[in-house]
Amino acid sequence: MLLMLAATGGAGGALASTKGAGGSGASASASASAVHGWRLAWKSNIRYLSALACPTVSECFVAGGTPRYGYILRTENDGQSWTATTIKAQQFFDAVACVDQEHCVIGGSGDQVMVTSDGGDHWSPVDLPTGVTGPSGLSSVTCAANGTCYAAAGLSGYSGTMLYVSTDSGQRWGFESFVHNQINFMTCPQPSSCVGVGSVPPADGSVAWPAASRTTENGWLTSSKGRFPGKWLSLTGVSCLSSSRCYATGLNETLKDPDNMVLLTNNLGQTWRAVATAPGLGGLTPWSISCPTSTICVAGTDGQSVVTTNDDGASWGREVISRFSGLEGATAVTCAAPQHCMALESGDLYMILVQG
Repeated sequence: MLLMLAATGGAGGALASTKGAGGSGASASASASAVHGWRLAWKSNIRYLSALACPTVSECFVAGGTPRYGYILRTENDGQSWTATTIKAQQFFDAVACVDQEHCVIGGSGDQVMVTSDGGDHWSPVDLPTGVTGPSGLSSVTCAANGTCYAAAGLSGYSGTMLYVSTDSGQRWGFESFVHNQINFMTCPQPSSCVGVGSVPPADGSVAWPAASRTTENGWLTSSKGRFPGKWLSLTGVSCLSSSRCYATGLNETLKDPDNMVLLTNNLGQTWRAVATAPGLGGLTPWSISCPTSTICVAGTDGQSVVTTNDDGASWGREVISRFSGLEGATAVTCAAPQHCMALESGDLYMILVQG
């Protein structure tokens, strides 16, 4: 496939957007539906939220959309109050990542990302390189502490994923690699050690199977069939405790088996094994995971719950985080530090819940 990429894009001027108060927490009646240890920080039934990033324990960014435009929420006080920014040049946002509290990248529809270098006060569009076929939208973006960022984008009319790289916190991007699998989520425990998880899309009526792509000295390589336990279909989240040891979440056909809650790799995604959780946790679907330390991981699941390990997977426990009706579960979770996590719940409403 001929890609014929153009020169890397540069940051343009600050894009016209509208800002306003994003809400200042929940009402007393709504807060009563949260549970001990978690509080409702934001909710809406007309705006959707899809991704979040917390560069510090008090500062977080949440990406999503209104019925027409891209939508960004920012808090500087651990969810006590929010500032909202509407980006009219984008239809929606599905991915967000931060180098630090000042430098963040958000992506979604189209062939651009939005970047900030002042903590979200201003956002500027940056073009991604395009070729014969351009990106149809970003599925994931991740950044390391040194300013290296990667973006994963689907292709219009093709299966597979285009990977782009920036070494200056998203100001300029170049083509990095093409992989044949879909990437739903990426993380980089180190600038040169990254893993993206997803699936090989079904073809000719076949069933999708999980896949993971990782950085190597020769570019990005993909592992798929034969590298995962049976009955897994797709991976939706990943977080790493070290440069090679990572946990992943996703979908499988044996949801009643507690051994199939999460997957573990010790070689940055080359091979995976199922991790036993605990009796009674079978039936939950883990959507996302965040590991703030080398021993603690928190996975967002359906059932309005998170599943947590404090001993690097030796034991896991379930914690219900809300009791609102009409919600599907914690579709995204991120933890800036132990006991400082933020989760998104979706369904009839979209809500942000904060631990603590």
